Amino acid sequence: MPPPGLQTPITAKLAAPSGGATTPAASAPAIREQMSLVHLVRAYQVRGHEVAVLDPLSLRNRQLTSVPELDYRTYGFTEADLDRVFDLTAVSNVKGFLSLPAGAPLTLRVLLAALQNTYCGTVGWEYMHITSREKCNWIRERVEMVAPAPFTKTKKLQVLDRLMWADRFERFLAQKFNTAKRFGATRAVRGDAVEPAALRATAPPPPPVQAWKAPSRWCPA
Repeated sequence: MPPPGLQTPITAKLAAPSGGATTPAASAPAIREQMSLVHLVRAYQVRGHEVAVLDPLSLRNRQLTSVPELDYRTYGFTEADLDRVFDLTAVSNVKGFLSLPAGAPLTLRVLLAALQNTYCGTVGWEYMHITSREKCNWIRERVEMVAPAPFTKTKKLQVLDRLMWADRFERFLAQKFNTAKRFGATRAVRGDAVEPAALRATAPPPPPVQAWKAPSRWCPA
């Protein structure tokens, strides 16, 4: 049973083998596997946020097994299918995991790891209530196909140094002005306060300013 959703159903196209048309009897198992993979991906998109690791104390985090729709066995797959290679390039009108480039097949194990890392990690993505497919595709392209930030080791150390400096400065303020009302770094979530500071912390140092020298023959105006 496919998970609930408000969007129009996803259609899968199965290409016919070269040299002849595909018979209904021969294509039926392949179509069922194709739609099972689509339903599995859709289940993580709809209900993956329910088991996201959002509690740092792990007091209210739910286990993956608490949502049967997230188990690949629900869709007829077995452990023997984990290392089988599947092709998701035949799904139309959907971005993200269901729009991989042609010639990029992947195993069920790799697909499950990518789905769990995206929807069941430390960020919960809940957007399938949006009825616009265009908006959902916009989110999927930036959530499912995101590439790691190309930060160099020097840049990472610079960001770490600025974070450590901010934490130490916050501790100093807490001891120096322990009776004054203030907001710590964890409360400064407004973009106009955090984003400029982060940009200044990670920006390269400005070029040195050259000292101004008066001309040899100074003529006052």
